[in-house]
Amino acid sequence: MPLTNAIDLFRPSVVKGMWSEVLTPYNVWQDFFKLGPGGEKCEMSETRRVAIDIVDDDRTVASGRAPGADAAVIPPMVLGNRPITVPRSFEKMGLDFELLNNIRAIGEGASNLDKRGMQYVKQMVAHMARRGRRWREFMIWGMLRGTAKFDRNGVDWIPIDPAAASADFTIDWQIPADHKDQAGGIIGASWDTSTTEIITDLAQLTAQSEEDSGMPLTHAWVNHSRMVKILNNDQVKAMGGTANTAFETWNFQESKQDGIESSGIPQVKAGTEIVLRGFPQITWHVTNRVTKLDNGAGTGTQTTVKYLGDDEVILHPDLSYEWYKGFEVKESTNQVTGTAPVDVYGMSTWIKFPVDRDVPQYWLFALDNFMPACNPNAIFFLDVTP
Repeated sequence: MPLTNAIDLFRPSVVKGMWSEVLTPYNVWQDFFKLGPGGEKCEMSETRRVAIDIVDDDRTVASGRAPGADAAVIPPMVLGNRPITVPRSFEKMGLDFELLNNIRAIGEGASNLDKRGMQYVKQMVAHMARRGRRWREFMIWGMLRGTAKFDRNGVDWIPIDPAAASADFTIDWQIPADHKDQAGGIIGASWDTSTTEIITDLAQLTAQSEEDSGMPLTHAWVNHSRMVKILNNDQVKAMGGTANTAFETWNFQESKQDGIESSGIPQVKAGTEIVLRGFPQITWHVTNRVTKLDNGAGTGTQTTVKYLGDDEVILHPDLSYEWYKGFEVKESTNQVTGTAPVDVYGMSTWIKFPVDRDVPQYWLFALDNFMPACNPNAIFFLDVTP
């Protein structure tokens, strides 16, 4: 018989502990780019509509001037402006007192009631925080791919699979066409083929990055399937030296589990970091992380989507360069009935009683106003199997 409610879920009388069948390091991008709530690369904004002024150095060289001659006149630089509207995620969950007063403690036997359901409430708050974090992760992922797709359902903006054929609207970070797919012809042969000169391609890509943004490429993101093929590439192995050792270093990369460490679930490895001997300028971040998204077909069906497909490679400069930032917008929230609004920036979660105290229920809230912005010339989002 299917479980019909949360009380059914907690009926077993002999319980020996708790675990999670799915560990979810949902902070892979946020941790690395320092774009988590209140992160180092986040900037607080009083308004949802912001803009970035573009001041591009044209790489011209000052002219010489004959002795005694007046100064040469040069024109002022042309300035650009890129407007940004920061999107919003806002969800709530109702928890009935009847449920909370009658469930057992999570991970314990039926004789151990969860007093006022506080353990359960804590887990639900953490669940909502994780959903909010994945919203932020989805937005950063969109910046690195160049687009994030959404469907509309009334006032809901539903993140959908990037591979969806259509979307109600798309946020476009305007990555140039020659920084996508095969980078304007730089990827001339499939990286699946062992004889393809991958190191040569990387050298050309970083030269292109220097020309377009003034910054060298120092980081790449792939999944393990792609990394294995790179390590087995003939040129990569040959440039590793006489021992044909393709990599110089190979380390684990961790991702935080904010909101659930206290429940006893440890941090997990989000992937590995590898540096190739033949091209040590770039650190490779290897991860098999997935997320669940609406398939975009209008049926509400969820599909598991890889952050990085087998054919995809993302490259970008070092974080020390000022090529990206996140905006966290202020919103006034009514967190306690009958009190003044509370101003919060970016992400916030809280618990609230309803105005009508005759309704025996808590409401849990999770809010995030966040948008990552970037210099689009600094990112390459590639398909390396033409």
